[in-house]
Amino acid sequence: MEKSSGYASLLSTTERFTEAPESPFSLRWLLPFVRPHLGRILLAVLFAVVAASLALVLPILTQVVVDDVLPNEDLNLLYVLMAAIAVVLPATAGAAVVQRYLLSWVAVRFDLATLDFVTG
Repeated sequence: MEKSSGYASLLSTTERFTEAPESPFSLRWLLPFVRPHLGRILLAVLFAVVAASLALVLPILTQVVVDDVLPNEDLNLLYVLMAAIAVVLPATAGAAVVQRYLLSWVAVRFDLATLDFVTG
């Protein structure tokens, strides 16, 4: 491990800082970078909603098993619920994977575009 040189950089404001014009905070500069990927971003939001909705179905199915199947020993309903759970679990995982893929795809291209913008 290297030793510190002992020097510190101390920053302070000058008169020119107080004279600098203030502009309101805005994210408008991001629009040119986001606009080309807006479709994929909206699709990722849709897949996030689908994955979250499907994840909420599992506790409901479990409640039906506990409240209806077990007390009444209804095997037919149990088979239907098992099939529903077998469909919901991979559908939830699939929607989450697609959503993460889309966001990763957009993030990489967004990073490249902003890097190109900043570096010229």
